[in-house]
Amino acid sequence: MNETIKESSPLELYETAYKLHYIEGNIPLACGIYKAIIDDFPNSNECGYAVIQLQKIQANDVADRVHAATNHLAMFQIIAVTLCIIVCLTLSIAAFLSIKKPNRTLSFVAGIAGNKRPLCGNDTDALEILNKAKAVSKGAMSAPYLLTANIYMNMQQFTRAKAEYETYQRTSGKIDNAFKRMVAINWKKSTKKTRL
Repeated sequence: MNETIKESSPLELYETAYKLHYIEGNIPLACGIYKAIIDDFPNSNECGYAVIQLQKIQANDVADRVHAATNHLAMFQIIAVTLCIIVCLTLSIAAFLSIKKPNRTLSFVAGIAGNKRPLCGNDTDALEILNKAKAVSKGAMSAPYLLTANIYMNMQQFTRAKAEYETYQRTSGKIDNAFKRMVAINWKKSTKKTRL
């Protein structure tokens, strides 16, 4: 190649390098010829043109690298924003469910313990579960008190049933008249028996 370069004029070499560069897209070979023009014909006009073409190639390489890095950065930013949105939505849903869910869960547990006592084994197990539900709810839920009152009624512990029913009334603001009468009648009967 060196012999071919020496036999060619700087203009012919520049035209060859230019065609390789822009028409064929063979940039490595074009760079070699541009460098040869600079080395072998430093005083020619084509030397200045070759320098400019090499600077353009280097600038394009730098621009391509910057563009590629920017694309990677943009992709990273899109992924990061998407993950942030997913995390925020997940935390929002979890917070919403933690605010709403405890009462439902405790109501479900209390319902199973009070109304489906065979699943728990006996009244004592049901009372234990209901007392845990009352402790966890800290008075925010009234159902465990009504269910506990019902269990005490079935166990004929009317004083305890009355106390649980009164707590139910305070926590719920509701009055179950039929149950209230039943508790009152049985409580009166039990107090008469203890007096005799």
